[in-house]
Amino acid sequence: MDRRQSTALRPALLLLLAAGGLLLVLTVWLLLWWGLPRWAPRWSIAHLPWFTPALRAALHDPERHRADLHERVGHERAAAVPVLMVFLNDHTVSGAERQLVAEALSQVADHRAYDTLMDALDDPAAHVRAQVALGLGRIGEARAAPALIARCADEHPYVRHLAAYALSQLPGIDRTALLLPLLHHPHAGVRASTVAALGRQPDARATAPLIATAQDPQPQVRAACASVLPTVNDPAAHQAAVALGEDTNASVRRALMESVLETKLEAARAITYRLLRDPDEGTRLAAIRVVAVLGGDQANDALLPLLNDPTSEIRIATARALGMVGDQRCAAALQHALGDPDPVVQVWARRALRMLGIEAAAVATP
Repeated sequence: MDRRQSTALRPALLLLLAAGGLLLVLTVWLLLWWGLPRWAPRWSIAHLPWFTPALRAALHDPERHRADLHERVGHERAAAVPVLMVFLNDHTVSGAERQLVAEALSQVADHRAYDTLMDALDDPAAHVRAQVALGLGRIGEARAAPALIARCADEHPYVRHLAAYALSQLPGIDRTALLLPLLHHPHAGVRASTVAALGRQPDARATAPLIATAQDPQPQVRAACASVLPTVNDPAAHQAAVALGEDTNASVRRALMESVLETKLEAARAITYRLLRDPDEGTRLAAIRVVAVLGGDQANDALLPLLNDPTSEIRIATARALGMVGDQRCAAALQHALGDPDPVVQVWARRALRMLGIEAAAVATP
């Protein structure tokens, strides 16, 4: 080939080389942005030979093997976290696997996973979103607050619960100011979750809004208020809580009694005695437990009629409560209860008598 022909072919060769280079760049780009995220979960586990067996074991028997997976990830976090990050964003992996991966990332709370977790807040699986929110709370970066507030309005209650909890773990944010607007959210579940979240870290600024929310038209929101208001250190909040003892919905009355049982709210004593006669069995049971803990001069007389309740579970709880109250005046009624048709009631009547210092063998069964 002479010099003239070589000169004529040079532009063509340069063009061919340029096209080849461009093709190489495109291939690398596709590999990095499309292929790699899909293939990485498969080839990256070569650096963690234990990962796939541990993940499968946790998937098939979570109760036994989930903790083992978390422990292994914690021990080898430097190598494990990047692999978990790729798995979490790979939607060819099942939702159950992504949930386990999200739990593991949440446990180690590695700052390298922050951006990956933020992306996964929009995962289609609710339990993945919940664990991701929890992980962001444990990492503790304040810039996650707006995204977590958005998840406080998630359609799934578990996500709302963990997002609100995660929000409470973030330093340097005004959590109350962020949550208060959600008390007016159109979804009742969001309002209820917000009440619970505000109750976990009481703030005087939330007291009046919580009292107002106790008048919410939805019973699940009022029930949340009944659980929270007895824990607020404010007489007005206690008054609003006691008023919920007259609520027309049984779940609200039960929630109040369960909260009073924990807080031992003295202001609720009178409403508790009234709720011993509540038509709802669950409310009566809760009120019996409260009276047993609060005690008082009227406790014995208030409980005694319930030894004749048609529900054996109520009679069992009453016998136990009378023993806890420790008023000797109930001995005759407990003696009579030894002849109850339900043998479990008999057992608890005998135990209650022993709590009063009366030997069961000395009691004649009718």
